[in-house]
Amino acid sequence: MFIPIYIKMLSMGIYINRQFFLIKNFFFTFRQSRSTYNRRAFNSQLFRCDKIIMIENDDQINDKFLSLSPNIISWHQITSLKIVQPFNSTYLRVLFSQASNLSTLELHYRSQYDYKIDRKEENLMYLLNDASLCNMLMSKGLRQLNLFFTSDQSNLINIAYLIVERLPHLQVIDLTSITCELTEIPPILIKGLSKLNFLTFIGPYLFGEVCDEELRDLKNSNNRPFRTKTVNTIHEDTLFIWF
Repeated sequence: MFIPIYIKMLSMGIYINRQFFLIKNFFFTFRQSRSTYNRRAFNSQLFRCDKIIMIENDDQINDKFLSLSPNIISWHQITSLKIVQPFNSTYLRVLFSQASNLSTLELHYRSQYDYKIDRKEENLMYLLNDASLCNMLMSKGLRQLNLFFTSDQSNLINIAYLIVERLPHLQVIDLTSITCELTEIPPILIKGLSKLNFLTFIGPYLFGEVCDEELRDLKNSNNRPFRTKTVNTIHEDTLFIWF
């Protein structure tokens, strides 16, 4: 009798030929023979997980995972997905079509230099640039978006407007950036997303105080009342906004 194993996260730093899963910070190794690993080791009835982390620079691993995924996991149990930006457009469609209960999406943006030297640029796309993919996410019930930007990210304002336009039902947004444009993002999201319940912004030192000051007039004029709180550390500020 097999007892299902519950795993909080499953990272696609899984290397099929070596037969291991990288799960959180440790390795969980399957020692079945090569002839049986596909049927027994990768059996969706043997363990549970609710978050998938796609690897950022190896299409071969991601392709192998997606081809075996029906045997590895129960997709209806996946509620959280972590991917880099830009990402392979074909994989995005497969992932979103499989994850029927996806509620949280985590996007980690890479610098242009990183992805241009690592992968074929023509295969990559930014999720928010594709309206059909965003519609898929809304139909799946996506409610939380976590964004992590690089220091050379220069189009935060455009990204904010795309979020408002294409992901209108978001309830929670968590955004991390050290760029100067960050202070212009909260008003766009507050005024544009009517179903927001909570916003978190992690930015450079003193960002929270500056942004809180700029939001003062909006607090008095916005149709939906909201509160703010800033937490300071030596290296960064965190601004919490809740409705």
